[in-house]
Amino acid sequence: GIGKGRAIVAAALVMARQGKGAVTVAAPTIAVMEQLYLEFCALDPAQRGAVRARMLPGAAEFVDDVALKEHLAGVREDPELTPDEAVEQWVASGGKPLDPNRPLARSIGKAAAWLTDDLRRIATTTPIEAFSLRSGKPMQDANGHMGEAVAILDQVRECSRSDAEVVFCTHAMLAIMQLSQWRFGPEPAVLIVDEAHLLEHAVATINTHAVSLYSLRVTLSRYVRSRGLGAGSAAKKAVKVANELQQLIGNLEATGTQYTLSIDGPDKPHLYQRILENVGALAKLLASKGVETMPHAEHFREGLRKIHKGLGVTGEARTDRVDVSYSPDRRYPSLQCGPSSVGPQLGSIWKEASEGVALASATLYVMDAFGNTRGDYMR
Repeated sequence: GIGKGRAIVAAALVMARQGKGAVTVAAPTIAVMEQLYLEFCALDPAQRGAVRARMLPGAAEFVDDVALKEHLAGVREDPELTPDEAVEQWVASGGKPLDPNRPLARSIGKAAAWLTDDLRRIATTTPIEAFSLRSGKPMQDANGHMGEAVAILDQVRECSRSDAEVVFCTHAMLAIMQLSQWRFGPEPAVLIVDEAHLLEHAVATINTHAVSLYSLRVTLSRYVRSRGLGAGSAAKKAVKVANELQQLIGNLEATGTQYTLSIDGPDKPHLYQRILENVGALAKLLASKGVETMPHAEHFREGLRKIHKGLGVTGEARTDRVDVSYSPDRRYPSLQCGPSSVGPQLGSIWKEASEGVALASATLYVMDAFGNTRGDYMR
């Protein structure tokens, strides 16, 4: 409450008016990003040089309207399912913002629609995350056209490049832009990072592929039952391999909530080799035509490929690590593969921001592995 956000926005305005190039302000969450945007509006930039600003949300902030409409049509056709009336009404209205004055809606303008937070507020039985544009390739309608949400997102991205001097985004979106080599947003000449002590975790998360074996097994089993597939089908074989993989991971002598896998390790190398083989077999089965229409097939397949590659690299060439994490109660395992260090990713961002980077936070001190408070981010 001492005005850090106001100071950040004021600095961004100064840099923009000095013609430093694209100024990017990154915040940890959508909510904080919206607060910073409101600070920008409060400073009344129209009287200070007419600096243009845009918010740049990620695909996760939009609903795949084509997929949602298809889902609702299926629910209406099944007498055993109860329609989600509020969602039906929202879709009928064209997915318009529930609050047109919300900062994100204001930033997008008249085209604003199909925001995920709106669906989250009204849905009762609709599985929200299944319809995020982030969940996979956007669906096409009967005429082979993409939905309205895709067009809105493309427009927002283009405006952030061509019609904005200050761009507000999340830490995650900054990491996504770097990962995509700046295809999804403008290269920052000046970068200001709010709550900078959270940036490293966001960059690591975006560069990590995770697969929940429990979720994969449930999705595969439902797919097999809904299609009436037999033992010879790729999906049924994948269920068997997934079950075996979960059993193999259960044989690891792992305590706590996370365990790092290493083929190079002297402990049970044959077990690691079998895990590697099962992950590869599962990725191959999910790439077959018999499974390509399974929900989230691309997400599972891509994740398993990355994990298989991470496990298969040995010795000094290894740059990624593969971990097993366990759910707190039932210890359902998930596999995740990500960089051992995000130094290269962060270095790429710093290099791009040729006019300078500012790391802002109420505290830039973090605990090291020994519990000591260190100023590593300042260093």
